[in-house]
Amino acid sequence: MIRYHIFLVEDDVYFDFFYKTDLLNQFFTNYMSDPNREDLRKQFNYITCPVPRDQINTTKQNIYITERIITVFSNQQLILDNHFLNQLEKLDRHCFIVDHTNKKYGWLTPKKLKFNWSKLSGTDELDNLLNQSM
Repeated sequence: MIRYHIFLVEDDVYFDFFYKTDLLNQFFTNYMSDPNREDLRKQFNYITCPVPRDQINTTKQNIYITERIITVFSNQQLILDNHFLNQLEKLDRHCFIVDHTNKKYGWLTPKKLKFNWSKLSGTDELDNLLNQSM
């Protein structure tokens, strides 16, 4: 069985460490091996956001939620069904995932809004569309 940990990361950490996934993985691994170490716990609480338990449905998969960690157990390498991904996207947070079983890690990237540029006839429509997405 494969074990995944998903962390909701603060915006400033996401922007500062987007290309430093090795460092984040090393930190999360160190924290998971010794969560009672005070310096690691303080850094972990600064880097991560609390998980809003009421916004995630855990009935479809083996999903366990603590205050700041979402743990998913799966028999397959593809853990995230569309329903679960949609729930994560609605949280509007940056998600970092660590697969301890296969030693893989990285950012979960939300779906981007797709524009059909050919249907936009003028700049007013584009301005309205951009204002709605912000």
